[in-house]
Amino acid sequence: MDAPIELTIYFDYLSPWCFNTLIRLQQIKQKWGDGVQMVWNSYMLFPEKKQQSVEMLHAYSHNWLHIANEPYSGEFRVWPLNRKPPDCSLPALVAAKVAQSFGDLVFSHYQETLMRSYYWDHRDITNIEVLVQLADNCQIDTTLFEKLYHEPKWSEQIKEEHYQALALGIQTIPMVVVNNERGLAGALSVEEYETVIQMYC
Repeated sequence: MDAPIELTIYFDYLSPWCFNTLIRLQQIKQKWGDGVQMVWNSYMLFPEKKQQSVEMLHAYSHNWLHIANEPYSGEFRVWPLNRKPPDCSLPALVAAKVAQSFGDLVFSHYQETLMRSYYWDHRDITNIEVLVQLADNCQIDTTLFEKLYHEPKWSEQIKEEHYQALALGIQTIPMVVVNNERGLAGALSVEEYETVIQMYC
């Protein structure tokens, strides 16, 4: 294999299927190492700030339990009626971009911490205080993290990635695009991802 295989992942932390994809791609990275390069691009399910109904999220989140039963899945619990749901995709995506600026290992840890905080701990990952606390949990300098978080370049980059996805005709996430050629829609199994990667070796 002359060059690493590039996986471009269109992704939103408010998608439960993206949680499973994250866990599975971590397995891929562990096995393939530098043989794969992962590019995490944003796709906003909720591009505009809009308060979700807690009753609707509570009802919908029962589906998370089915997702949790799959091999290599995230950790999920039903959303409680006494917790405020997140209201926009942008804050968590910005926080993750900031975490990525601290290095790949920090980024990977923050991604999983962020998703577990939402789907298992039921925290509002649109709240800057929560996002900074999660950074602290990942041993990120929180003063620097919060300063970087407020820089406009992150939201500009996220919006650019989102519109790029729309221009490519992407309508569902997760979407993994292999070497800018083949799109894999949905949370595939580790084995399915590996089968496609092997085709490019």
